[in-house]
Amino acid sequence: SVVEEKRFDPAWDRDLERPVLDARANGELFPVLELDEAFRDGATVMLGYYQGSLLCELIERDYGFPALRALVAAFADGSTTEQAIRAALKVEPAELDRRLLAYVAEVVAARAAVRPTWTEAGKERLRQRVQAGDEQALAPLAAAYRDLGRSADEDAALQKALAELGETPEVLRAL
Repeated sequence: SVVEEKRFDPAWDRDLERPVLDARANGELFPVLELDEAFRDGATVMLGYYQGSLLCELIERDYGFPALRALVAAFADGSTTEQAIRAALKVEPAELDRRLLAYVAEVVAARAAVRPTWTEAGKERLRQRVQAGDEQALAPLAAAYRDLGRSADEDAALQKALAELGETPEVLRAL
């Protein structure tokens, strides 16, 4: 469902690259045969959903969309996770785990959303861009005000961003 959410509306992307990268670095990603465990603990459920979406992306990339459908069908037939992976993907679960670790290191790390921490000077540059008519600087300006602890200015910038740009992914993230 997380993959489909992002495809339907990019604004619904959860931006969980950082927690996934941290989990990978600390050996805390769930092996595919243990992924269900993520949904038994409130502290890891979001990681589980996002990791599942990454597995879907990886499977579609490496094996094709029909393999993803075959995997779902195998589960519908009552197969265990191990049986379903072997039947649908013709690969051992450990190989899928290895591929996921590489996918996170290569693909997810490349698209990770890392935003700067704004200083007063950076905020001023953004404010000048907005004054010059650059509407794309509104969401970053709101983030700059947040970083500087100026919540009233942050709220004003967010309201202006919503009015000028609508519910873009950048504005929704800032909200």
